[in-house]
Amino acid sequence: MKKILFFTLLLMSVILSQNASSLEIVVRDAGSKEVLQGAVIKFENLPFGGVTDVTGRFFLRSIPAGEWRVICSFVGYKTIKQTITIGEEINQSEILMYNDQVQVPEIIVTGTRAEDKGSSSTYSNLDKLEIERISVNRDIPSILNQLPSTSFYSESGTGIGYGYIRIRGFDQRRISVLINGVPQNDPEDHSVYWINFYDLANSLEDLQVQRGSSLSFYGPPAIGASINLVTTKPFVEPGVSFEAGMGSYNTKKYAINANSGLIADRFMIKFRGSKVTSDGYRDWSWSEFYRFFVTASYFDDNQTISLSAYGGPQEDGLAFYGISKSQNGDEQARKYNYGASSRDREVLNQPQVSLVHDLKLSDKVWLKTHSSFCLAMDFSILTRVMEITIILDSIHKLPFHPM
Repeated sequence: MKKILFFTLLLMSVILSQNASSLEIVVRDAGSKEVLQGAVIKFENLPFGGVTDVTGRFFLRSIPAGEWRVICSFVGYKTIKQTITIGEEINQSEILMYNDQVQVPEIIVTGTRAEDKGSSSTYSNLDKLEIERISVNRDIPSILNQLPSTSFYSESGTGIGYGYIRIRGFDQRRISVLINGVPQNDPEDHSVYWINFYDLANSLEDLQVQRGSSLSFYGPPAIGASINLVTTKPFVEPGVSFEAGMGSYNTKKYAINANSGLIADRFMIKFRGSKVTSDGYRDWSWSEFYRFFVTASYFDDNQTISLSAYGGPQEDGLAFYGISKSQNGDEQARKYNYGASSRDREVLNQPQVSLVHDLKLSDKVWLKTHSSFCLAMDFSILTRVMEITIILDSIHKLPFHPM
């Protein structure tokens, strides 16, 4: 094999020495005539090749005379095959490259929830029926505790009041929470106070938890996970229902639900009001919550307007102090609350109002506008926050269906 290769190279050197000529090729853009640096030059039947320099030139000092086929390629241009005739001494040639425009399918980037098909996120969904089966008197963190990689604890020990969750080890400050697309994380430290959303679980249509880093759509806290809550819409059929329940630690709950049904073929209104009281598992961890949720919807052939409000006054005994490890083993000592001696408590009312407007601009383009208003009253503290988000969504290709 080595002998064959040696004789081949020897024969090639003899041929080149007898009929050798030089060749210079300049590669240019066919439109602008600018030289192209880095274009690849190859010969079909000769062991020569290389790339053009900064001046767009490719030079061979020795090439046998005759006609040779040159292949020139460059990123973003069509591959050119051109025949070059080599005479005696110096030969020059020019190759013109043409842009290669490739048609690619339309790509649409949008912030949305994970779906079964094509989603790279690990997620779990809970629909309305499953939430109602789990919730009863339990708050949202206690419901989320049923999902994989999720843990929860309650300060009062009953799942009512202050509760905290971790998903894959990330605490609440690294978990983004949205209600109807409106961020709920505190702007300062990204915490979420679930106590302000107690009984909202009974007004949810569904919820989704995405574990792991989420889309930028969910905001900066979405490092560990994201929680997307969607509230219910009014029903077409009118109706009224009552709820009453009792449980451990003197826990009592009363609620009323009312639905207007379809009014003038354009309007629907739904209301829920509730009262919850509990002594709590720990000392001085009592709660007294009054909650309301109301939503009104208007729709026609080209738009949907939904106005929602929820919240209510609350009063509870603070039980954020922990206990020592030695106390945890005693059935009575584990209930001890250091805040009981000072009678620590809070009175808070933080209603939220949100307005969602979906406007159909065309068969493929919708204009979605979110406006939210939060009024927090904690003794003498008064805070107002307003956020308006406009989303241009061009992925709707199905006929318009009112919400």
